[in-house]
Amino acid sequence: MGVKLVPAVGQQVSDRDLISCNYPIFTYPEAPVTRTTAMEFRRKFGEFQNKAQREPVEITCYGRRDLMLMSAEHYDWLTAAARRTYRTEDAASVAIEAVRCAEMDAEMAHLDELMK
Repeated sequence: MGVKLVPAVGQQVSDRDLISCNYPIFTYPEAPVTRTTAMEFRRKFGEFQNKAQREPVEITCYGRRDLMLMSAEHYDWLTAAARRTYRTEDAASVAIEAVRCAEMDAEMAHLDELMK
């Protein structure tokens, strides 16, 4: 099990922020997603290509999610975020302290039972 430190796109996080627990370390950008069918995607490729520069485009086939089209910048961010996943025992002390300081939302308290 590892700790994933994923700042929002373009967000800089200092060690000071992590130590003081002023930074929510488990944040993921919640980008809006445009959804379309494969047939509509083929007809309006240029339009969806432009939309993909601003937000991911989900392409469905027979009603099921099939493909995601996204900008090269968004893809680069995702691959960089995936590389920032570490084993907990290898985490820097500042990250371990930030996790120790973190508080879970009350509505997620039922998840504590899963850890027993």
